[in-house]
Amino acid sequence: MEAPVRKIRYIHKAIRKELDRLEQEALALNPNDREALDRLAERHAFLQMVVRAHSDGEDEVMFPELETKVPNVTEPYVLDHRAKDEAFETVGRLIGELREASSEQRRSELLWGIQRGFIALNTDLVNHFRKEELHLVPLVEQNFGFEEQGETVRRSLEHYPREQMPRIFGWMINALDPDERADQLQTVMRTLPPQALAPAFEEARKLIGPDAWRELQRRIPDLAA
Repeated sequence: MEAPVRKIRYIHKAIRKELDRLEQEALALNPNDREALDRLAERHAFLQMVVRAHSDGEDEVMFPELETKVPNVTEPYVLDHRAKDEAFETVGRLIGELREASSEQRRSELLWGIQRGFIALNTDLVNHFRKEELHLVPLVEQNFGFEEQGETVRRSLEHYPREQMPRIFGWMINALDPDERADQLQTVMRTLPPQALAPAFEEARKLIGPDAWRELQRRIPDLAA
């Protein structure tokens, strides 16, 4: 059975895919298209919330526990998280200013800043996630048993807003391929009660569509039940 901490790659993948989309939408954005700008602002805010919750879970749960076994390895990752928070805040501020800008020149300047911001965020987070998966995840796997890892992951998830969990879960499942979806669903079904999973599974079903959901039910008989 795969180590629980390795499941972190699924949320990493969903974040990377969303940043790819946001970067492309920013590069194609007409600064005078208010509806498109509003959609970009909402998706930026959602992703900022997801990334911050993910980072907070690592900073407050996973990293302190790892430091007890392997000291002096996590500080660079904490600094990465702080830089990422500032970058998200900057992009959000520029989007807000673009919504209020009146001159064409100012809108062009702000749009250029937003585009640069998304490109930088995408590059920095891809590199950060790669370092975590190649460096930190093996350290956790080597120093903590399966049950300890599972408990660490569970406690880290408590940093996500509970009311947003169905949306976050559905959004993540939608970013995965069929094998990854089946693996992640089986993982959460082993650790959480059905009543806690129902809203998240319903959101996932709506996002991936009925055909993909039926394929998951075929793979996971307990899901159909």
